[in-house]
Amino acid sequence: MLYKLRNVQHGFRGLYRVWSTEVQFPFQVLILVALLCLAAYVQLPPIEFAILLIAAFLSLASEVANTALERLCDRLEPGHDERIAEIKDMSQAFVYVASIPVVVIVVLFIAPRLL
Repeated sequence: MLYKLRNVQHGFRGLYRVWSTEVQFPFQVLILVALLCLAAYVQLPPIEFAILLIAAFLSLASEVANTALERLCDRLEPGHDERIAEIKDMSQAFVYVASIPVVVIVVLFIAPRLL
């Protein structure tokens, strides 16, 4: 049981590190909160709200994974290396691709209710 609590502690410490060091992460959380408020305002049906939540949290999780991979790359190769730069670019592309469903959900589910 104590082992599981320590895992939770490590997870929250990781979230704090991402929050405090990555400029984009707090901004993405703010957008998530705004989208959830907007979804509540337009009275998004529960299933659509759940789909939005899943997509939004997967987008945030991709940012956490991107940060971890970038830090690992920086640790392995502190100087500039073209292969490391490619890895970082692909990792950032992962974040962008993971964010596309959120945009699609907003366009399909929320935007029509605002018009």
